[in-house]
Amino acid sequence: MAFELDGRLKDWVSSVIQGAELSLAPPSVKNTGRGVGLYLLDLKQLLPPSTTKRTPLQIVLRYLITAWSDEPEGAHQMVVELMFSAMENKDFEVELEPIPLTVWAAFGTPPLPSFILRASLRQERPQPQAK
Repeated sequence: MAFELDGRLKDWVSSVIQGAELSLAPPSVKNTGRGVGLYLLDLKQLLPPSTTKRTPLQIVLRYLITAWSDEPEGAHQMVVELMFSAMENKDFEVELEPIPLTVWAAFGTPPLPSFILRASLRQERPQPQAK
C-alpha cells in the first residue's frame, strides 16, 4: 500500500517538475544535479468516527519534500512549484509550520528548501457476519 502512495507521489512530482531525479532517501547536502526528495518522515493513525459499523483503518503519512539543484534558485523554484501544486491537489495536505531545526540536526544537514506533505491511506476491513 505505501509503495503505491510512493509511486503516486513520484508520478505527481514528475508531472510538475520534468526531468528531476527523485529520491526516497533521507535529505542530504551531497546531492548533485537537480532533484526532489520524498522522504517518509512518519506515520500517524487517524481515529475513526464513532459508528456501529466496523470502520476502515486509516493512517496519515507525512513526507518531507525537499529539492536540490546546482543553483540554489533552482531548488527554491522547485519547492515553490511543488507546494502550490500540492495545495491544489485534493489528495494532499500541506503543513505550513516550519520544520524544526532538530529534524535537520538528526539528518546532519543544514535546513534545505522543503515542506511537509500529508497523504492518507485507508485499509477497508470486512464487516463481521451477524449470527
